[in-house]
Amino acid sequence: MSKRAIVAIVMFAVLTPAVGVAAGLLAQGRVPSGAVAAGPGVELGAPVVHRGTGAATSTAPDGPARGGAIGGAVTSTAGLPPGSRPAASGTAGTGGLAPGAAQPAPGASPTTVPSPPLSGTGTTAPPPAPTSAARPAARSVVLEVVSLELRVGPGTGDVSATFLGLTESPFAQQVSGSASSPPFAFAPVEVAGGTTTAPLEIDFTRSLPSGRTTAGTATVTVPLPGAGSSRQVDTEVSQVGISVHLRLEVTATSL
Repeated sequence: MSKRAIVAIVMFAVLTPAVGVAAGLLAQGRVPSGAVAAGPGVELGAPVVHRGTGAATSTAPDGPARGGAIGGAVTSTAGLPPGSRPAASGTAGTGGLAPGAAQPAPGASPTTVPSPPLSGTGTTAPPPAPTSAARPAARSVVLEVVSLELRVGPGTGDVSATFLGLTESPFAQQVSGSASSPPFAFAPVEVAGGTTTAPLEIDFTRSLPSGRTTAGTATVTVPLPGAGSSRQVDTEVSQVGISVHLRLEVTATSL
């Protein structure tokens, strides 16, 4: 074996441990003071950055070092144009949260906070309350008996008429055979709005030749007109052997 081969083997054996130590230091980011880290993409003479939980330290050939910790990560500003600053990187999963806000648990769904409604929007005015249908107003009603013809069987008889609590007797005493009454009218009566009819009750009294007295009642339904109008009714009713033919006129006026 030549001397050159022996020298090469000895140098390889001596330098191999040193190269391994240097590679380990570079992998851990540690370079002895005064050493320069060189490699692809690293400028000779650039400051060396130490990453860790403490403050960033760097060594530069001249001038003050520029660098700092942003968001918990160490970065360097060496080689950047004057006045430019690196963008701060936020912690993953906390983008958009205010400083000091509680962090969501890993795997938890983000909570959406609804925005408050804008003033004057999002509300609908309640519909107007339904109004009841207009009802007819109260009015004053006058019932006039235009004619009353009475026919009585054997014996004598009499009649009286009652309308809305008012009673009229067209004859002063019992009559026999046939008789007619002069026209008469009931006093005005107030009726409530919506009232369309009212009863006219005819009471009959008859005295038989035997001296026995009988009585009965018949009812006539009188239609009530609206204020400012009138209605006519022509009817005939009978009870206990007495018949009555009536011609009526009812008039309504506003109160």
